Amino acid sequence: MTKLKLRGSYTVEAACLSGLFLLVIFASLFLIIGTLHHSIRTNASLEASELGSIQSVRKNQDGLSTANLRIHWETGGYSVSGSNHEVLVSFEEQFRFPIFNLNWHIKGTSHSKVIQPVLFIEKIKKALEYCIDRERENIDIFGSLYPCPQSRDYLYDGQTNYEWTNSFYTGMLWLAYEMTKEECFMKKAQEQSADFRDRLDNRLDTLNTHDIGFLYSLSCVADYKITGSEKAKKTALEAAELLAKRFSDKGGFIQAWGNLNDPASHNLIIDCMLNIPLLFWAAETTGEEKYRNMAVSHLKATVSNAIRDDFTTHHTFYFDKETGRPLRGETHQGYSDDSCWARGQSWGIYGTALGYSYTKDESIIPIFNGLVDCFLSKLPEDKVPYWDMIFTNGDEPRDTSAASITLCGILEMNKHVPNERYMQAAEEILNSLIDKYMTDKITSTGLLTDGMYARMRGDRPECNIWGDYYFMEALVRIVSGGEWKKYW
Repeated sequence: MTKLKLRGSYTVEAACLSGLFLLVIFASLFLIIGTLHHSIRTNASLEASELGSIQSVRKNQDGLSTANLRIHWETGGYSVSGSNHEVLVSFEEQFRFPIFNLNWHIKGTSHSKVIQPVLFIEKIKKALEYCIDRERENIDIFGSLYPCPQSRDYLYDGQTNYEWTNSFYTGMLWLAYEMTKEECFMKKAQEQSADFRDRLDNRLDTLNTHDIGFLYSLSCVADYKITGSEKAKKTALEAAELLAKRFSDKGGFIQAWGNLNDPASHNLIIDCMLNIPLLFWAAETTGEEKYRNMAVSHLKATVSNAIRDDFTTHHTFYFDKETGRPLRGETHQGYSDDSCWARGQSWGIYGTALGYSYTKDESIIPIFNGLVDCFLSKLPEDKVPYWDMIFTNGDEPRDTSAASITLCGILEMNKHVPNERYMQAAEEILNSLIDKYMTDKITSTGLLTDGMYARMRGDRPECNIWGDYYFMEALVRIVSGGEWKKYW
């Protein structure tokens, strides 16, 4: 009797255990199938977001539609969101198991940054190839002439060597030579170096400004740095000495324009931040500290007077001729004396970056950061500034040259003080310039549309030669991986 009771107990226990075992099996199946279901949805959303980001890099605004197209025929409650900077693909559904009416709320989000380093570099290389091809053609188009400062209907007229802008063309020739080693670029650039020698000897009336730095850094200094030409070195040093003669002991700055004895012309201009590198280079080359002292003094005078407390900039700043006392800030190309001319802001950004590269003065870093933050805060959606930063929307013209100069400043400073946020902003600006403003889809002898020379005198958006140069310099800086040796 006892044995029979024990056998019955075993049977009941076995039945119970069997039910539990089946439950475990069904639960495991539910978990496995649900996890697989979730994985499939995750992979599909990840693939869609990555495809969207790739397309955004290649064709700018197609990213979201590409992601939508990828998951259009998929089941699973997918949705696409985000922007041109980041594509997000989400899914959400109730996964139901046919046995025991089990269900699992499945959801997730995949995202992919639009700017992907490999694709971005490929894009930059293609843009640079276009620029080089353009300048190769321009050698035949302009011959012994130089492109004018601003185009007409996106075509530059030719001119002789008398403008403040002529060296930007020479600088592009040197950039093209460094990237390709093609003799045609070096030959033409060296011809122009000789022309700048002639200008120094015979046309001093065209050198009565602070722009000597622009003219000889991108021609003869570049020639010396690349080829070792002693003739170019000699010319550049004489140009530096001529620039040094514009230094005012009263106020400690390089006078921008006009007669050095005219009290009404006793002013500095923020553009000159890109001219004083000629003095820094002269000091390094000759060992004469007077050049460095002048450059440092001008840098300090500009930072102290031409940059406002909110990190907007004056175009020009006047001083008392007799005492050197600061008087007032004004503008010649901005909207008003109280506004912030975009290209002036960009001169300040690149100028402080170059100043830091020569001095390693830590006090420059917060000035540079303030200028960049201010610039970025006033950009419209496509990251290319209006000609004056008092405008942040509307129909006023842009200035792609200001964007290009700023790019070079950020890239230069990043070599010394890395800043991931600024580099991200630089990528966004450069993407916009390439996608929306490059001249590859029109007939042009320039590189970028929508450059603004002087809006207040009635100029319209066109190509301008300095904007072309700085755009090309930015591309070279990125393609060379930060190894490019500046001409400044």
